[in-house]
Formats: sequence, structure tokens, C-alpha cells
Amino acid sequence: MNETGTPENLVASHPGNANAVRHGVYSRAGRALSPRAAAITDAILASPHLGPLDDLGAAEIGRLTALIEAMDADLSASGLIRRGDARTMVKLRLQASRRLQEWLDRYAMTPRGRAEFLHSLSGGALAAEIARRRGESVEEAA
Repeated sequence: MNETGTPENLVASHPGNANAVRHGVYSRAGRALSPRAAAITDAILASPHLGPLDDLGAAEIGRLTALIEAMDADLSASGLIRRGDARTMVKLRLQASRRLQEWLDRYAMTPRGRAEFLHSLSGGALAAEIARRRGESVEEAA
């Protein structure tokens, strides 16, 4: 124990200490990334087609996006290759990117996801309209 320490120089033992955080990717429970993830989550939930039941998925998209941003910052600062091999961070980045793509598609936040969402919305209405028109044409023919 440092007998001559003061509260100013003993902050390192504090549970909320972020002195050693470089990029936040490995921070305990994503603590360093939480503010950014929360901001992204809030922006997603502001979308008119989402409701309270979408909170968990939106939060996951927020966490993944914040994580990927932190990974990109680390890769930019430290490079892609270490000792001739691709860094583990590159592999983790690609895995996170794939998961984010899946979530974005599910939440209609990509062109493909929006197309599928609109198709599913119009599918029932379009089928009903076709059936109604077919019924009209059968009645007219009779």
C-alpha cells in the first residue's frame, strides 16, 4: 500500500477507473463503449417502424456498432498485421461485422432488409387485393 498516496494519485484502484483503456474493446462489460452504444440504440428506436419490443435487438445493434468502431480505431492505430500474421482483432472485427449485418437486415436498416420488410408488409395486402379483383372478374364473367 502506498502510505504517502493521496486521493488524486490513488484513483487507479477505483472501480470506475478508465486510465488504462485504449480502445474499449476488452473493457469489462463494455463499460467504455456503453455511452456510444446507448446513443446508437436511441437513434435506432426513434425509427417509426420500431416499438418497445425492439429494445433488445436495437441495444445489440448499438453494442455491435460501438464495438466495431472501437475495433476500427485500434486497427487504424496499431495496424492489421503483427509479426507477419493478421491480428486477432482483424478476425474479431470480421465476426462482429457479420453479426451486425444480420441484425441490420432484421431491423430493415439495409436496402435488402428494407426490401424484405416492405415485401412482407405488402404481401398480405397485395394477396387480398388480387383475390378481390379475381372475385370481381369471376362475377362479371358470370
